[in-house]
Amino acid sequence: DIFYPTSLLRFIFPPYLILNWNFVIHTFLAGLFMYILLLSLGIKRVYSFIVGVSYMFAGTLASLAYSGHDSKVIVASLLPSFFWTLFRAAETGKLFWFILGGIFLALGIFASHLQMMYFAYLAVGIAFIYLLWYVKYKTKDTKALLKFFIFSLGALVISVFIGFVQYFPALDYIRHFSPRGAGGKGYEYAISWSLPPVDLISAFFAKFSGFFDSYWGQNPFKINSEYIGALPLPFAIWAVIKVWKNHHVKFFTVLSVIYMLIALGGYTPFYRLVYYLLPGVKNFRASAMTFYVAAFSINVLFAYGLNSIDRKNLKEFIKFALIFSTVVVVLALLSIMMKGSLRSIASPDKLDTFHKYFGQIPLSFVRTAVFLLLAMGLIYYYEREIPISQILFSFGMVIVIVVDLWNIHSAFIKTAPSPKEYYAPDPVVNFLKGDRSVYRVLPLFYRIDEDYLMEHRIESAGGHHPFPPQSYIDYVGTGGSVMFRPNNIKNLVNYKKLVDLLNVKYIVTQPIPEDISQYSLEIQRVLRPIQNLLRSPGVYLKTRAGQFAIYENDSALPRAFLVSDYKVMDHRESLQYILSNEFDPRKTVVLEKDPKLKDNRGTKGTVKIIERTPNKITLETTTDGDMILVYTDNYYSRWKATLDSGEEVPVIRANHTFRAIPVPEGKHRITMYYDSSVARKSVLLSLSFFILGIVGLIISSRSIKRR
Repeated sequence: DIFYPTSLLRFIFPPYLILNWNFVIHTFLAGLFMYILLLSLGIKRVYSFIVGVSYMFAGTLASLAYSGHDSKVIVASLLPSFFWTLFRAAETGKLFWFILGGIFLALGIFASHLQMMYFAYLAVGIAFIYLLWYVKYKTKDTKALLKFFIFSLGALVISVFIGFVQYFPALDYIRHFSPRGAGGKGYEYAISWSLPPVDLISAFFAKFSGFFDSYWGQNPFKINSEYIGALPLPFAIWAVIKVWKNHHVKFFTVLSVIYMLIALGGYTPFYRLVYYLLPGVKNFRASAMTFYVAAFSINVLFAYGLNSIDRKNLKEFIKFALIFSTVVVVLALLSIMMKGSLRSIASPDKLDTFHKYFGQIPLSFVRTAVFLLLAMGLIYYYEREIPISQILFSFGMVIVIVVDLWNIHSAFIKTAPSPKEYYAPDPVVNFLKGDRSVYRVLPLFYRIDEDYLMEHRIESAGGHHPFPPQSYIDYVGTGGSVMFRPNNIKNLVNYKKLVDLLNVKYIVTQPIPEDISQYSLEIQRVLRPIQNLLRSPGVYLKTRAGQFAIYENDSALPRAFLVSDYKVMDHRESLQYILSNEFDPRKTVVLEKDPKLKDNRGTKGTVKIIERTPNKITLETTTDGDMILVYTDNYYSRWKATLDSGEEVPVIRANHTFRAIPVPEGKHRITMYYDSSVARKSVLLSLSFFILGIVGLIISSRSIKRR
């Protein structure tokens, strides 16, 4: 989210503070935008405030702090602003609201979660279709309808082109280089991480299927919550019963149902329509994350339900609340009686967890009844002839909501030591910092998914990246996964020459005993190739660093080296060849394009790294014939190279994932530099439309002021 406004604060304050404050700021904005939206829909101020607080602390926002998914929180917090501006545009027809809506949508793009924004655009698109009918129904004016249609398209264009710099270069990269952009992975891939039906129940009845260690649902693990609170569901049902004639109630009811079905993904046939009819959906998975739109819609219905209660129907509402509470208490009793039947819907590999935490199932129903009855009591005293004050009522309702939601979602708010303490050098880092040469570390069972080594400027062959190059995924042998784990980097642990070629000088691991027969067969399958790697020629135990062992690899190739022999192969064939016994990386390089050098096998040369920064690398070569310079950083088409005074030379993909440059005889200086015309043009386009949008907003705001 490098273009999102709060990212600018990282130039002033430490990034970790801005990341933390992003959650705080956008939690507040979620409530604020929901409050403003509800006011614009005609909901009373007190109820708008109460539901704004409810949306702020819903699991679709509050629980995402645990996983650090700030981009998801930003999109969910901005969602009410999308609907606020669109509904205001439909009501007033003023250009100001269309432009403002386009700018808000662009902010959502800058949050840098394209899947979340895709489904936000879809929700706004559904609202647009509904409002086309609504404008026609309300005004009976074809001109107003045409104006709304054209201005809405203009807002869409503004949002897309302001956000161009955020998504287009990324899509360009993903489409050609990353496995995350590879379409056609099939329906089974697309429905992975769908929202299991038991998790949908948990969205309304807290911890029904649990989370963290208490989770017994169908997903492999659960580190978030969809729980929206005990109150939104019954009040949404009340709204449907009492104010169904309100067109907006009908719309938000339909929208909530649509997004619950989308979130359920492969658990219903409905998702096949989404998968086959909507462009781009085949590239997505984890449809469960779209539930945030349903949570938003149900909270809007919650507001309509509150707003519809008055002294005339107060007794009827109390009767409804008592019936609803009785039903959920009965469900709690039935769940105890039907434990065996419920066991059948638990994930087979989590039956022990199901039995251990079964008590949370009836409790999930009972707590809903308790919080609904508390809210009913407050509403009764608020609407009676001698009512409690509005401030006291709203304070009481907020207490009920916050206690309900915070009691669940506080589990997702974790504190960590300060960066100075968390990233303090350990014995491994202290040793590695003593080596000033250019090298990589292969971390096995050592802080695999953290940026710990990067913080200390130590380059790693591992780590976690959401969009790694497909070529590197193939090279290390993860089998398509973007996760780097000792058990899924089969090429690195089975082919020592690939470790050498990767400039891996040190291997860090927990000590592995000589006799591994004490472990399960699955663990033995992981450890055996690692044992073989650590016993390879050139690898020896260098030192013990705390609880870890550091092995040095004497046969590691340097980051930059020269070879005189090359083979030209298709990208798909190159990996198979470099894994074969025929390939020797010290003598031969596999290229995807023919540099057309004369046969100089046996020529020799030297290479020296002069300068190395993130965007520029300068090297000096001396050879007695034409040679190939191999540089073992990942190939990317935006890297260019010049020779000496500026003559451009090709950068060719080498050894499946690295870079190579043909070098002529003699002494030369080669400069590799990053240069993306796509990024430059995207910046210019986004900036132009941003200025256009701001100017349009200022000019159109005059009509709002006059009004």
